[in-house]
Amino acid sequence: ELQFPMSVITYKQMSYDSVIAAALNYYEHMMLKTRFNFKPHPLATEAQKEYATFMQDCIEDMEHSWQDFIQEVASMNKYGFCVNEIVLRKRLHSKGSLFNDGKIGIRKLPIRSQDSISKWNYDEEQNLIGLTQTVAKTGKRGQVLLSSKGEEITIPRKKFLLFRLGKNKDSPVGDSPLKACYYSWKYKTAVEELESVG
Repeated sequence: ELQFPMSVITYKQMSYDSVIAAALNYYEHMMLKTRFNFKPHPLATEAQKEYATFMQDCIEDMEHSWQDFIQEVASMNKYGFCVNEIVLRKRLHSKGSLFNDGKIGIRKLPIRSQDSISKWNYDEEQNLIGLTQTVAKTGKRGQVLLSSKGEEITIPRKKFLLFRLGKNKDSPVGDSPLKACYYSWKYKTAVEELESVG
C-alpha cells in the first residue's frame, strides 16, 4: 500500500482523516503566505538583471496566478511528489499575453494529477526521461455521461517540473511525510471501525 502507484490511493485516503487534513492544510497555508520575487544579485551583470526582470514578467503573465501554482505544488506534502507541465507561448496580445514582444514566455504550469501518472520512463542508463499519464475519456451517449479508461500520454522530462520530498534512491515519487504516519493511521482507523460496530 506504500509502493507507487498504490501509495497515491493510500495517501488520498489518509488525507481525509481530520488530524492529517488539518496538518496538511496548515502547511499549505504557510506556503501560500510566502511571497516570491526574482531579484538580481547586487553584483549581477546587465544581462542577468534583464533575465530577472523577464522572469518576474513571466510569472505575472501566466493564465493562472503564481499562488495557484504554489497551492498545487503543496500537494507534494501529501503524495511526496508533484508534477507540473511547462506550457509555453509567444508573448503576443493575439495569444492572450500582456506583452507583445514576441519572446517565448510561460503560458501556464498546470499540475498533472498524481493519480493519473501510470509509470515513469527511464533510458538504458536509468536516467529519468519522462512519464506516462493515463487520461480518462468522457463522452455522451444520448443524455448519459460515459467515462472510460482513456489514452496514455507521454510527457518528456524537459516538459515538466518535478517537485519531491526526500531523494531516496533518486526516486521521482519522493517520500511522503504521511508514510511515517501510516501504521498509526491504520491502527486508529481499525479501532474506530470496531468502536462503531460496538
